Amino acid sequence: MIDKILEFMQMANKISLNNAQGMDGFNADFKDEAVSSVVTKTDKELSEEFYRFIEKEFSKLNYVIVDEETTAKLGKDKFARLKDAEYQFVIDPIDGTQMYELQMPCYAISVGVLKNMKPYLGAICLPATHQLVYFDGNNVYWIENFGMGAEKDIIVHKKELSPLSVIFDNSWFVKISERANLSKDTFISFYSCVVHFFYMVTARGRGYYFGSFIWDMAGSWPMLQAMGFGFRNYITGKLLTECSPEDFDENLKVKDIQIVCREEDFAHLKEIVELR
Repeated sequence: MIDKILEFMQMANKISLNNAQGMDGFNADFKDEAVSSVVTKTDKELSEEFYRFIEKEFSKLNYVIVDEETTAKLGKDKFARLKDAEYQFVIDPIDGTQMYELQMPCYAISVGVLKNMKPYLGAICLPATHQLVYFDGNNVYWIENFGMGAEKDIIVHKKELSPLSVIFDNSWFVKISERANLSKDTFISFYSCVVHFFYMVTARGRGYYFGSFIWDMAGSWPMLQAMGFGFRNYITGKLLTECSPEDFDENLKVKDIQIVCREEDFAHLKEIVELR
């Protein structure tokens, strides 16, 4: 299955790069008046291609597709529809669409596969920097020069995080506390959940304050688990292990803010921010 997912990522990578040529920040549509809700023609094209691809390659499976652009297709009771399927294919066609439309490199494509609502396989592509990470059920692999030829899969092993590892801020959900030591705790944001997760999987990030949707996390979820990271409830510390109505609302957004980190870093990362 992962080989087919990687075939789609190759196609999506090429489409996103081709479509990016000539963008100037004036070609996008908006779901509402907020610039953060921008949708590009590439989002729509990749969404349509994904439906065609999954139908062609996995027609014999009992599956459902979860797509940021077409959640209405799941019906009123989204969880009932998801639970009826053994496999949930989840795509975020372009995460960081504002950056993409402005031809800034901090955007990503994410595809995740849940099996019975739990993280199973995943792939993340950063087209502008020609990088991809994926999880095949056993190992996490990192490909540099993705889509450029001479690609080489490197297994990513869990390792100790450097003191230089950054913390990914999300000012929508938390604010930095006076307890933070900014000489040691470096907060940055690339305004893309998936980009943040890529850097965490590849051991450049120590933590991330997350409060978004299943499509933002599905591709990285199994990889993060393999690297020793987890989604932990900011208040209770409970580990998020499946997409269920207990932890996600009817729009498939996590109900509570999560700290994405390794267990040993949770207390510190909780202490240095406050919920908004």
